[in-house]
Amino acid sequence: EGGGAGGAGGEAWLRRLSRTDVLRFVRARGGQAAEVRALDGVQAALRSTAAWRSDERVDGILDREGALLSLETFFALHNDEAGGEAAGAGEARWLRGRDRTGRPTAVFFADRHRPGQIPTETWRRFVVYNAEAAIRDLGVADGPGGQFSLVVDRSSSGVRNQDPALAIAVLPALVQHYPGLLGEVIVAPVNGVFWAVWRVVSLFLAEETTRRFTFIRGARWREALLEAVGGDVELPEHMR
Repeated sequence: EGGGAGGAGGEAWLRRLSRTDVLRFVRARGGQAAEVRALDGVQAALRSTAAWRSDERVDGILDREGALLSLETFFALHNDEAGGEAAGAGEARWLRGRDRTGRPTAVFFADRHRPGQIPTETWRRFVVYNAEAAIRDLGVADGPGGQFSLVVDRSSSGVRNQDPALAIAVLPALVQHYPGLLGEVIVAPVNGVFWAVWRVVSLFLAEETTRRFTFIRGARWREALLEAVGGDVELPEHMR
């Protein structure tokens, strides 16, 4: 498996694609499916993702690497190895309930993140694994639009937690090879430290991606966050 225009794993993925899967790639390119130019672009994007999946050995990752990359084990494994105050504390998890549009919602605790503690390549692998797990277990690829949301909890984070290099390394590939799965990223609360980092990160993201970010600031940020997320999502107690 691996190599070539699609490789064995990539070609198998192409054969498994549903009409909804293809529609997500069409919409990612502006949705102008009637134009030959747009269709050529969609076909090129599908081939690119097929080759990427083959090179990255994505097919079978859930069976092979769950002991290392699942949400239940990843942070405990790496944080216990590093020790310190964050040992055993997970940086991300899925929340109970669905947001205002019916999407599964995850939370990332920025204050638990230590830049450089986990290698960037390991983070990339973790994101791929959990994207595949969400597709399988939560059905996030069942519809053509954005199918999950992410809340970034910055309530206790500071300068030492900022990691623009990681965001730049992970987000573009996620959006390119899993188009339409990321529905919204809600960041709360934001301050001057965050804006300095965001100005750097946003330079490396397509406008289609930056439009999916919502930023919440101010003393009443918890109320604004509850309204922005909506639905019956159970936010962590300190965020309510």
